Amino acid sequence: MSATFEVNSKAYPEWTNTNLIEACGILPHWLIEFDFMVQKGIKKFSELVDHMTQCYGFGSLHKFEGHVDPDTQQYVSKYEDDEPLAPYMKVTLEGGSEALIYPYAIIALPTPEGYFITRMD
Repeated sequence: MSATFEVNSKAYPEWTNTNLIEACGILPHWLIEFDFMVQKGIKKFSELVDHMTQCYGFGSLHKFEGHVDPDTQQYVSKYEDDEPLAPYMKVTLEGGSEALIYPYAIIALPTPEGYFITRMD
């Protein structure tokens, strides 16, 4: 299995699929690269955050304190004034884990312990 993409046109009906894909920038490409390396045995699933940190190239990624709602896949900030965010795209990786890309370059990376949520703008 290779990485698959699913844009969330239901949450963003005013946007075309192309708009949603473009809004995700290069993050999906880094996820595809990682997925390929896992399939070839070059990397392990547990190294996803390290891989994305290396691709990002601006030092350590800051872990956000919010969470991903398991029912809706929305990012819920720890700040009650922030509205929940629906993902622009879901990327399903080798083994069925799902990375979620949100507005404002927020990304939820699956880890063995749950999601590592950060911003990669």
